[in-house]
Amino acid sequence: MIQYLLIIGVLLPAASAYGNVCKREVDTVSGEWGFDKCDENGLACCYYIKTNGTHDVQTIIIYSHNFNNGAYIPNTHCRYEIEIDVDCEIAACFAMGFGLEDGDMIRINNKDIKMDIRKSKKGVAPSNFVIPSNKVQIDFESTSDEKPDTAKWALGLTCKPKHEYKSICEMCEDIKEQIENGPDKDEDVVKFVS
Repeated sequence: MIQYLLIIGVLLPAASAYGNVCKREVDTVSGEWGFDKCDENGLACCYYIKTNGTHDVQTIIIYSHNFNNGAYIPNTHCRYEIEIDVDCEIAACFAMGFGLEDGDMIRINNKDIKMDIRKSKKGVAPSNFVIPSNKVQIDFESTSDEKPDTAKWALGLTCKPKHEYKSICEMCEDIKEQIENGPDKDEDVVKFVS
């Protein structure tokens, strides 16, 4: 118990001013603050991403691991727990070069919505949509097959004020360039945008 309290006491002050991202691995006591890659042997990873209730961060962009340097890693199982400002719903915006391979999947869910996204036969990105909540869980799973360089994805999650009309098309167009620019560093999987 003391070990858990020590870890929490050390990690909590390490959060950034804009938001924090905590990655935890299955069957370990400690977590790390930062943007760590998934284990190539397929160990589960989980990122808890919270904007700290500040209005500075309006958008979170999630990138598949290895986004800038080729394809995502085979046999990956990741979860992203997202929580943004309570006065927001989440607009989900997909990158145009959204590429999943056969058998790979992204699942978006919370108490109101459950959606599985798989490879498109036509090679097009899924439609953008609004999640009627400020919290969502995103799971990503890939098979053990080798992946071509086109196997990468990016998903922007931006604030849609709850009591204000905003077109999903306009919101996603506003962040399209930032999504397509890719992560700031090759090893990053999450980018905060003000």
